[in-house]
Amino acid sequence: MPVDYKKYAIVPYKLADFESVKVFLTNLDPWKSAGFDDAYYQSVLDSSQYSIRVIELESQVVGLVTWRCLNNFPYGGYVRTLAVKDDRRGQGVGTALLREAEDAIFEEYKNSFLCVDEDNAGGRSFYTSNGYKEIGVMKDYLQKGDSFIMLRKSTGPLFD
Repeated sequence: MPVDYKKYAIVPYKLADFESVKVFLTNLDPWKSAGFDDAYYQSVLDSSQYSIRVIELESQVVGLVTWRCLNNFPYGGYVRTLAVKDDRRGQGVGTALLREAEDAIFEEYKNSFLCVDEDNAGGRSFYTSNGYKEIGVMKDYLQKGDSFIMLRKSTGPLFD
């Protein structure tokens, strides 16, 4: 039975949520093993560079998406971060957040791009089931030995 992802209220990220979101992210892969510092999390949560939306349940952030539209190459949007608390996966939180980003991206552009850790089988499966196609591998992307897969979802060619 399909999950009703439209039941969630998606709201803009608030700076007051920084610490709780940072803790939430540090408990997920690949952040858990990467050992990022506050500066990295501040860059992920920089609302001057990215659109950021969250889903809050019971006064806690349970999911987050960040994206930006790019007016130059690759002429589309880039979903930088999509994260869902482990105990909320499979309940439509990730789908709702991904749709939020895609709706904004596809208003202006025909392409949405994102990256996922090569070892993240669940993430790769999630994105491909949502229409993304793997288009390349980036070796040693975040750290030596880490490979990330670039994926693309398109509504058509850039020029009709």
